[in-house]
Amino acid sequence: MFFVCELSIAQVLLDPCLYSLGCQHSVRNGVVHSKLSLLTTKQKYNLLVGAGDTVSGEIDTTFSGTVNLKLISGPGTFVGSANQSFSKYCFLDLKFFTAGSYELEIEIVGVGKDTIPLAVSADDFTAMCVNHASGCVSGGGDKILLQGPNVIIVDVMFPFNVLVVNSTSGKIDVTYAGVVTLKKISGAGDLEGNLSLYGEQRISFTDLSFNKIGIYEVEVEVQNIGKDTVTIVAEASNGVKDLDTKKFKIFPNPTAGIATIQLNDKALYISRINVLNILGEKVRSFDVYKEASGSDNFSIDLTSLSEGTYFIDVMSSDRAFYSTVILVK
Repeated sequence: MFFVCELSIAQVLLDPCLYSLGCQHSVRNGVVHSKLSLLTTKQKYNLLVGAGDTVSGEIDTTFSGTVNLKLISGPGTFVGSANQSFSKYCFLDLKFFTAGSYELEIEIVGVGKDTIPLAVSADDFTAMCVNHASGCVSGGGDKILLQGPNVIIVDVMFPFNVLVVNSTSGKIDVTYAGVVTLKKISGAGDLEGNLSLYGEQRISFTDLSFNKIGIYEVEVEVQNIGKDTVTIVAEASNGVKDLDTKKFKIFPNPTAGIATIQLNDKALYISRINVLNILGEKVRSFDVYKEASGSDNFSIDLTSLSEGTYFIDVMSSDRAFYSTVILVK
């Protein structure tokens, strides 16, 4: 018998073999799960979990068992799935009400455990309604509104939001709920990540990336609304997309406004720091080559920005890497 955690008609449409992690039928050495980032309070997120190959990240679809999810640490708790039986794979629904840093433990009985660190920022949907030129409305949504960067770095995850608006008034429909599916139409490489999600109000894709440089056309299909397309350019980075956490640190995180970026490798120096919002828009930039050459620390001032989660794009002597920071005032 096939169980999906917190089963809903919408979630049955989400097939990880087609849209996210990939599947196989033999290797089962640990817990495999999707990635979650750029989380906000009061929004529901789907965490895909299965037993599989931790090296390739593929789920073993021959497995049936029980998954347990528990809170290890954090300033609040979560609402959603906790203990469920499943076959093949499982979607766990998560919703947080308190901003801060969390750690969750996933256990698949008889297979193993894994821990997930999560950064949750305060809900900005109300602020988005205020800042949106036409505001928000309950009902009447019939048109797709896409929010995300048009230029990204290859192999680096980027955020992408989908909303539904009223075509006449332009107002965001806060009552919309449904499945959104992304599909690469053209481009040299692959669009990777969880490409199909169920959500409410604003459907946020947080683990998307392209694996090759090029120009991509992506189709966005919104349940009961229709389809739209977007063009995204994947550019090369000047170096490695990531940096070992032993060499790199941002603190404090969350921050009230001043955050320090620390490189623990004395052979590296920071040359530029860009701060991007959840839409991928650059909101601050720090050219620190002359100011911090050879230094292992640099502080950035975010006090002029609104509360929320931000991408920190750091360029060092031979590497480029992203991280996130939560701003709480």
